[in-house]
Amino acid sequence: MKLKFVLILLLGLTISSISTAQSMSTAFTASTVGANVSRVRGIEARFVNPALMGLSRDFKQMIYFPSFAYRFGNNSIHNDQMVKWFQKNRVWTVSERQTLVQAVKNDFRMNGAGYLGLGYQYSNFIAAYDAIGYLDTNIPDEFIDLIAFGNQNQSSYNFGGVRAGAWIGSTISLSFAKSLQYTGVFKELSAGVTLRYMIGHKYIGLNQAYGNFYTTIQPDTIVANGKFVTAQSDQGDGISMDLGMAGKINDKLTVSLACFNLSGKINWDRTTLRENSFSVSDNGIPIDSLHRENFLEDWANYESKIITKNASVSIKLPAFLQIAGDYIVNDDWKIFTSFLQGLNKGRQVVGEMPIGKFAFGGEWSKLTYFPVRSGISLGGNSGFEFGVGFGLRLSNYSMDIAVTYEGGLMNHAKGYGFAFSHQYKLN
Repeated sequence: MKLKFVLILLLGLTISSISTAQSMSTAFTASTVGANVSRVRGIEARFVNPALMGLSRDFKQMIYFPSFAYRFGNNSIHNDQMVKWFQKNRVWTVSERQTLVQAVKNDFRMNGAGYLGLGYQYSNFIAAYDAIGYLDTNIPDEFIDLIAFGNQNQSSYNFGGVRAGAWIGSTISLSFAKSLQYTGVFKELSAGVTLRYMIGHKYIGLNQAYGNFYTTIQPDTIVANGKFVTAQSDQGDGISMDLGMAGKINDKLTVSLACFNLSGKINWDRTTLRENSFSVSDNGIPIDSLHRENFLEDWANYESKIITKNASVSIKLPAFLQIAGDYIVNDDWKIFTSFLQGLNKGRQVVGEMPIGKFAFGGEWSKLTYFPVRSGISLGGNSGFEFGVGFGLRLSNYSMDIAVTYEGGLMNHAKGYGFAFSHQYKLN
């Protein structure tokens, strides 16, 4: 006898609490999904490689007006399926349930990020302020199987693999680049550093999660128990550092190397830890009682209590290594490539990227005031990304807009992103 026994408490905790520390992109770099990072010379360098602003450019000062970017997606289900499956009162067919379980080959991961920033650049120095939000959740495939098919006789479901959290904060960053005298094979060579002070405004996380339930045959009962420790804080701070090198081999070829979020973490003080536990009576829940409206009140035990209001929680930011290059083919065409690798493999850092991401893109600038860019990437957490965008160059003012797709294109994408940025060169 198959009966659906969805623990609403577990679902609510999992879906409502998400967080990630994933590197952000500006509209200029998002248009090629990060392939063209070595073309950056302005304030965007604080995100992609501070050393790049130490290379030759056509301006000394720049104001970066309020600009923004966001992305949201998952690793398993594309937009058409979301719209079709998750409608009110929708009953899934057996085929749709099988498709859902097959789509979640490992765990189901849902994440996103957004930022709003502004800044000022003078020569090789940048001062900037950014408001940032991160989210990420990891739901074990056993949970997806339970939602799709209900509990199976003599099957045990373990939810200890749930990782989740969300935080909102702001950063004050200072970036500096220095042109190096010894260039070797390079025509120009530069080194740079970005120092970031992070102010945490809100953190909600799932610190610990474990639990399971099991359906017996003799007698027909469901045995379940679990415990979840949630954390919430309104006060946090931390630091992170980026280091970079960049060089022009000649007037056509530029290469760069950068490491992000070295020793980066946010410490949340005065954190309230709440323990939520559930269990059923010692003899389990009789299956033939599940049709009763108040069976949970009769058979299940739920308790929620505050453990402490003064805990300290440390959220480590994922570190990345990036190698990039660009080549000017002619006055109309430029091509770019980059490789991004997470450095936290096996350390269970939220937002980590254990699989490297390779990106390739190009820019067509026949109309110098209206450059068009596009790029694709393979690997990383998304598997596949596609970006497209354009810029507007009017004297000292410039603007960029980009749209990105993850895991597919258009309505078959599993994630979407949009970015807008604009700036003004003072001289």
